[in-house]
Amino acid sequence: MEKEVFPTIIKRLGGFRMTAEIVLMNPRGVALAADSAVAIGRERKVYHSAKKLFELAPHVPVGVMIYGVESLFNVPWETLIKMYGNELNNQRFPTLKEYVQGFIRFLNDNEYEAFMSDVNEVNFINRTVNEEIERLYEKLLTISRELYGEYGELHLQEEIQLLYVEHGGNFLKESLRTLEESKFIPVFDEEDFTFLLENYGGEIERLIEEKFESHLFVGDWMEWITHIVILRLLKKFTDAKSGIVFTGFGEKEIYPSVISFYVEGKINGKLKYCLLRDRTKKIDHSLNSTILPFAQTEMVHSFIRGIHRDIEGYTEYVLSKELENLTNNLVEKLAPSLRSEADLGSVRNQVEEAAIDVYHTFIKHSNHYQERYFIDPIMDVVGSLPVVELAHMAEALLNIASYKMKMSPNLETVGGPIDVAIITKGDGFTWIKQKHGDRSGVPNG
Repeated sequence: MEKEVFPTIIKRLGGFRMTAEIVLMNPRGVALAADSAVAIGRERKVYHSAKKLFELAPHVPVGVMIYGVESLFNVPWETLIKMYGNELNNQRFPTLKEYVQGFIRFLNDNEYEAFMSDVNEVNFINRTVNEEIERLYEKLLTISRELYGEYGELHLQEEIQLLYVEHGGNFLKESLRTLEESKFIPVFDEEDFTFLLENYGGEIERLIEEKFESHLFVGDWMEWITHIVILRLLKKFTDAKSGIVFTGFGEKEIYPSVISFYVEGKINGKLKYCLLRDRTKKIDHSLNSTILPFAQTEMVHSFIRGIHRDIEGYTEYVLSKELENLTNNLVEKLAPSLRSEADLGSVRNQVEEAAIDVYHTFIKHSNHYQERYFIDPIMDVVGSLPVVELAHMAEALLNIASYKMKMSPNLETVGGPIDVAIITKGDGFTWIKQKHGDRSGVPNG
């Protein structure tokens, strides 16, 4: 049996620093745990009262967790999840995937006029457009300030402005090229680009003219900035997105699975969402166990792999730089003894290839060591634990993250009471630990 832990390199998830959640699965069932930290107000005051873990509906073996922004169109996810659970009305789906599809259909088309109002879409697009224009403005302003800081005493203002036009233009062209080459979020396509350009293009141009001072803007940039703003709406998520996690069993599924996705507003009448393939797993004959952390993942990463992700990245960075320095030093020392530039180039290529081989060999052996002595033993245990023990492990991992945050000088973004639940095929969703001391009966997992 194979087992799986989250990928070796997990990118920091922008906007999700206020939450720690985890899912553990094996053939017996699922354990879920979520902390209670939430930041409220402009001063980001932290409270430990947020509810992030829910039972989808009574007698349905499915649980839901949320992270990131806690509402959609100002409607709390807790409310939306309960509304969807009520609409199920004892309906059962063969697979977990169909519960997720049903939830997305519910968000796209329901009877609640206030939620379905076009005003929500307009407000979302306007807010995101303003934020994106602000982001581009700040970037171009930074480019201008850096150029004046570097060349202010050596060049005339007109010369620096020419440099700014060159550097700013290159930044915008590269940003646009990258976006044009990237894929649309699956629910969108070129027709949605045309829709936004026709319905919001004029307003975007007005906001650009209003935002940018004359020395920061070139007329030729108008189309570039407009297209960047629209393409980011259709191809990227912002920090204002929500993460949704469904886990449990469909009626025809004997093993559990987990499906997660991002959600952020609506465009052209379509819910902006995207399934997260690296956070979507299913226990089967080839996958015996999995540990999936969400939002703040650093401490879980450290526990599973035996090394903090930042240290791992820094080690790889230092190694690459030192190998680069070694290559340059060797070539410099060998240069006097070489007959021609061609010989020097040949030697440099050989040394660089050897250095690259050393780097990749180090990464390979490091990953192998982590898998053999850290990941595999832990995942073997996870694969054989009773579900109740999975729950205890899930809670313990979040407690580690919480305690680490307490010792940190940064804002305490993880902590408070931890909600814990398990899901089995036979007993369905069962609370192990809830805020306010509520406890349910624990089956013999």
